[in-house]
Amino acid sequence: MEIAFGSRKLRDICINKDKAVEVLGPQVARMLITTLADIRAAGNIIDLPYEVYFVDSFEKNNVVCSIKLTDFCCIELVSNHVLSAAPKLSSDWVSVYRLKLICITGVK
Repeated sequence: MEIAFGSRKLRDICINKDKAVEVLGPQVARMLITTLADIRAAGNIIDLPYEVYFVDSFEKNNVVCSIKLTDFCCIELVSNHVLSAAPKLSSDWVSVYRLKLICITGVK
């Protein structure tokens, strides 16, 4: 799958291992890098070997996919397809191959 980033700061954290360790700490950084590699290699979000949660977000007008990295930290992704192709239900995520990482929760 393809991953875009919601901000330059998120992109820098996710692409630069040293920056990820600086901001997130070594354990969370390692999980983030591993999880992103697994997402890129997967055919769709349902194929991932993680617990994936789908939440309707009225604020973001989209379904948000949340993947737990540690007990206190997770990443949130949305479909990065055009709005008409964006998934409305968790079952629609099988056809999604473009994602946008919008948030890493638990980060100060």
